[in-house]
Amino acid sequence: MLLSQLLRAPVGCRLVCTDFDDDTLTLGIATTNPVASCPVCGHETERVHSRYTRSLADEPAFGRRVRLQMTVRRFLCPGTECPRRIFVEPLDGLAGWHARTTTRLARTHLAIGSTLGGEAGARLAGKTAVPTSPDTLLRRVKRSTALTSGAPRFVGIDDWAWCKSQRYGTIV
Repeated sequence: MLLSQLLRAPVGCRLVCTDFDDDTLTLGIATTNPVASCPVCGHETERVHSRYTRSLADEPAFGRRVRLQMTVRRFLCPGTECPRRIFVEPLDGLAGWHARTTTRLARTHLAIGSTLGGEAGARLAGKTAVPTSPDTLLRRVKRSTALTSGAPRFVGIDDWAWCKSQRYGTIV
């Protein structure tokens, strides 16, 4: 219960090990739900195909970086007509399908990138134990505005002259 509240980990996760070196706290977490549902057909199964370790960066704790080593399972789909034979149990609310960071850290990067931009944001992120590249910050900002933007709210208009007193142009 404490783990799910502290890390917002999915229900059915347990802390397996911890490791603390000079600048990183590593938490080993394993999923323990007995069943999982196929994302395509919805059939529930408890047949485990294999396990693998997924590494996720999380928000810092005590001024140190936090790394989650998630042991997740691959399941066999029992549906005979389902095109997906093997699927991975989802980490609902913790991380996306192919993400290398938790959703909390992605929101932190988005806030830094929206406020400071790429280069300055990357310098601040490095100082606050959530290091990332300027490109990642800008990618998160672009992705969030692409999801929420509809019609443009502002239109800019500019006039200029190519030669003095002749041939004018306008940019909208």
